[in-house]
Amino acid sequence: LAPHTPHASVFAPVWTSASTMVARQYVVNTSLSVDRESLFWAVSAVSNWAFGSMFSRAIADVRAAQVELELKSQALAATLRYAQAAEHNDQLDAFSSKVHGAWWDLFWSLVGKYNDGYMVTHGGDGAVSSAAVGYPAWWLKAVGFDKTLDAPSTSFDDLKRRMSVAAAQMKEIDAARTRPAMAVQQITDLVV
Repeated sequence: LAPHTPHASVFAPVWTSASTMVARQYVVNTSLSVDRESLFWAVSAVSNWAFGSMFSRAIADVRAAQVELELKSQALAATLRYAQAAEHNDQLDAFSSKVHGAWWDLFWSLVGKYNDGYMVTHGGDGAVSSAAVGYPAWWLKAVGFDKTLDAPSTSFDDLKRRMSVAAAQMKEIDAARTRPAMAVQQITDLVV
């Protein structure tokens, strides 16, 4: 079973001829607007975030997660072939919990990584870096981006200058801030 859109879903065993139940994660409670206990909604969240942010990049993260979990799905299917019938429900339920948790984790990692036109990454040392990811040149040319904006190039130069001045002012303001001693201790590991 792969709930929701195949490109953002994960294929996982749901039942066998020996199982007597379907795990909660494979069911949708239709009385809720969003059933966060359902894998369907985790996949929907991943799919919608990938489409709404940088799909060409986010899909690489989705595919990597699919490969990892689908290999485990195949291993579980092979194990179930020889497992006692009484073990099927427990193994399927345990695996569905892992898949469900992993897919919500994937969603939140996409939210953190592809956000507001930036790709945010974390180094092994915890350092955070972000890069503005624009549209490819071929796309800008195809949509006539250079012709659709009726503004002289000096407008962009002025905007760049104003942003630079604002960044310098913010740096001065931040340097002049006095924080309570306790707050300073608590925020040493945070990036603001």
